[in-house]
Amino acid sequence: MACLILCGKSMNKSENRMLTYLKDNLPSDWVVLGNVPLVEPKRDYEVDAIIIGGGTIWVVEGKCWRGSITGDQFIWVQNGGKGRTSPLRSLGEKSRILSSTVKNCGIKSFVTHLVIMLADKGTYSLSIDNDPSVKACVHHLHDVHSQLITASKVSSLTTAQLSTLVKRLGGTGAETQYNKYLAIGNNSDKSEQNEYNKNKSVDVEETESIFIFTLHGEENFTRTYYSCDFKKILLGRSEIRGAFPQHWKNWINEGMFVRFSKSCVGFEAAEGTKVILNRNNELPIGKIVKPSSNTGQLNIGGIEFSFEIETIIFD
Repeated sequence: MACLILCGKSMNKSENRMLTYLKDNLPSDWVVLGNVPLVEPKRDYEVDAIIIGGGTIWVVEGKCWRGSITGDQFIWVQNGGKGRTSPLRSLGEKSRILSSTVKNCGIKSFVTHLVIMLADKGTYSLSIDNDPSVKACVHHLHDVHSQLITASKVSSLTTAQLSTLVKRLGGTGAETQYNKYLAIGNNSDKSEQNEYNKNKSVDVEETESIFIFTLHGEENFTRTYYSCDFKKILLGRSEIRGAFPQHWKNWINEGMFVRFSKSCVGFEAAEGTKVILNRNNELPIGKIVKPSSNTGQLNIGGIEFSFEIETIIFD
């Protein structure tokens, strides 16, 4: 199972199904980034997915077209209708942008592109001028994992290189998700070692928990934090201002603290900030309050958010 990191919101169910399939069918040391923004000075692009594995990076676009599809690398025609620009053309441009980004990160990796057909087999036919170079870039969803693994290079990126690239493409939130994925893998190894110790009659008992705190706001604002990375978070200027600059002004130490302990997640209002939990409980300053539920609402300095707390326990 690969590491799936969502950098933005999926626009439809077909894209979600594609990302889930890639996560479930690609190797565990591969990374799938979903809905990735590629920012250029003159234009911003969004990529359905970027797959990183085996020393190769694929820029992916999913297409749920049905019927008869004909054309070439420039134009695709569906059911004899008006021609549309081939997705391979826009993917070529996105691949060039990504290649430059990868190079600027100091990483040497082969960047290419891929169109994944999402409609059920039998609901479409594809005839793209019998061009082998074009056909090699178009595969059905259920065939794509074997094609990628076969085509990937022998040498893989290191976890440090992957972390650098994930942060560059998806920001600190994506980097945190990747670190959490690595932490879960490491703790799985610990669990196996503990089971071995038990079988060897060694008196070892170890339980570890990871708490995942996610904050949601307007305009698809999402931040996720993991207790394996943080003990205390200040939800203030540096974390939220970028999404809501009109509210936060010049705040430095104002906001709300999220505190992770071994047993729970707690909230605390920072000095000078009014924080309301679940619309009617104002948090006291200097006192940690444990929420009564793993989901709820927060009003931090006049901004409305919802939150979720997930607990992962390793025995």
